[in-house]
Amino acid sequence: MVAILFGIEGAKVLKFVEDEESEEGALGIMIETPLVETRCPTCGGEVVEADRVIDELPPTTAGPAHVLIAWKRRQWQCENEACPQETFGEESDDVDQFVARVAPGRRSRKLRRLSAE
Repeated sequence: MVAILFGIEGAKVLKFVEDEESEEGALGIMIETPLVETRCPTCGGEVVEADRVIDELPPTTAGPAHVLIAWKRRQWQCENEACPQETFGEESDDVDQFVARVAPGRRSRKLRRLSAE
């Protein structure tokens, strides 16, 4: 469903909420993206999941309904104790493309990170 409606392939719906008081119809969807092999961006070492954070994606519509998608995003930590890498977040090209489509003025996390380097 998430891939068809929003272009986020393989996303799993964790929670779906309908706001029955909204005249236009409003939906809330919490998703997680598929687990992919992740390595430390600094040393290339193995990582462990440190936590999860909830990122609210830009609001969009599905037919007449307003939709808010919340992404339950994994946070990773390098297992190499000597590595200076701090905790870092999961990335998804599909999520970045969704953000670019529905909020062209809002730069993706990846673009913000690259422009800060």
